[in-house]
Amino acid sequence: MAGFDPISFFQASEGQQKEHTMRDSIRISPRRVMAATILILVAVWVSGCVRSLTPFYTPDQVVQKPEWNGEWQLLKEDGSPKGQKPWTFSQGQVLTFSEKGIPGVLKVVYFKIGDTLFADSSAGDLEGAPVNEWWAFHVAPVHFVSKVVQKESQISFTALNIDWLKAAAAAGEWKVSSIKMAGDMETIFQATPEQWTQILEKAAQDPKAFPVQQTITLKRMPAAEK
Repeated sequence: MAGFDPISFFQASEGQQKEHTMRDSIRISPRRVMAATILILVAVWVSGCVRSLTPFYTPDQVVQKPEWNGEWQLLKEDGSPKGQKPWTFSQGQVLTFSEKGIPGVLKVVYFKIGDTLFADSSAGDLEGAPVNEWWAFHVAPVHFVSKVVQKESQISFTALNIDWLKAAAAAGEWKVSSIKMAGDMETIFQATPEQWTQILEKAAQDPKAFPVQQTITLKRMPAAEK
């Protein structure tokens, strides 16, 4: 399945940093390179996703997914395993890992609007340093929303697209309060959970609202592979 690959982007950015370092004869520490590439990575991924200061769900919409508890392997675009440390799903959270094995805990709440399943994710507790890019995506603190689809042993999470939301708002379909950050480069929304329900009901019916480029897919690991 095609989708955004943050790890590949991270590696490409790091390679470009090293190339510039050699060309300009400037010594940059690996720690600074990592910090710079994480910031670039966050800016690129976040620019396409919708972030909210408030949850995307109301309490009555929350559902539990205990059957998903366990280890899941992140997949490449062609559907093959990435070969990195598996993510661990448990009650209310997902323990993510970068390609280098760096952990990051996300708080995750599943909820349903009609027949569509969504996930509200936010940064979990910071347990130490360094942290991975998945955790860094969520620090403001803000909530992200993804459309969740399970097909047999695979789960895909597709983030709500910010351009779709802005276009719908510009067309007068609804009004959503927002604030600008980082010199107008970032938008954080302040809709109520009830407003998000109306928006997500419409978004669930429009493929452009959840583009495949903003999808990650995981496959459950058989017991023998754990």
